[in-house]
Amino acid sequence: MPGTLRCLTIGLTSACLACAPGPSAPRPEREPLWIAVVQTGGALIPFARQGDDGWDLPWPAPFDPETGGLDDGGEAAPASPGRGASSLPMPPVDQDSRGGRIAAPMQWSFYSQTDRGSALTVARLLLAEAQCMMSWALGFGESELPRVEGTRDVAGVAFNHPLEVVSAETEIPGLERIRAELGLVDVAGLDDPMQSRRFVWLGFYRLDGGGIIGVVNDLRYEGASWLVVEIDGDEGRIAHRVSGGGC
Repeated sequence: MPGTLRCLTIGLTSACLACAPGPSAPRPEREPLWIAVVQTGGALIPFARQGDDGWDLPWPAPFDPETGGLDDGGEAAPASPGRGASSLPMPPVDQDSRGGRIAAPMQWSFYSQTDRGSALTVARLLLAEAQCMMSWALGFGESELPRVEGTRDVAGVAFNHPLEVVSAETEIPGLERIRAELGLVDVAGLDDPMQSRRFVWLGFYRLDGGGIIGVVNDLRYEGASWLVVEIDGDEGRIAHRVSGGGC
């Protein structure tokens, strides 16, 4: 399903992207690393954050629009008994700011088949389709971006600060074995299309501490997931996996 974007107006009393800041607290020396998928239509969806305690999901997971408090046009609406939801799952906000500043990076570095760290600046909050579900997204542009071959609507990935791109051929010679050991091998599903599965690697990147990660789009017949794979020499492990929506 194409990744159609819907712009959603957020009341300034509940959330905003660039409100006047309140008293600033001392910032840590280095912010946690955030990773986001970038869709071809100009939406950025965070799905991973690396902190001192490992990886977590810093952003609302995809949700069913029929139980997420949306009206038929995709706008936020009060939940009704027939909708089965008490509230719309909202993005996190910075409680220390005035007006509810969105608690996500506003500046990102974009990596794709042609970009190596292009700067992206978030300008708005969006709702984007995630298979048969919806997902909150950060919007940064209007132009259509090239699609990564093998994906449905992915243009690349973004990080909240630049990372070094790693060549798999020269620095991960055992990648094929690592993929097999982790079960990240395509399944054709010739007898049953619903059993088909495809793993599209969206690049390899060197972390500030020297480790290497690979970002993977796990595509199934009626769903998708996002994976962060940590690679240490000739060994690898799936460090983080989250749903990208489904039917």
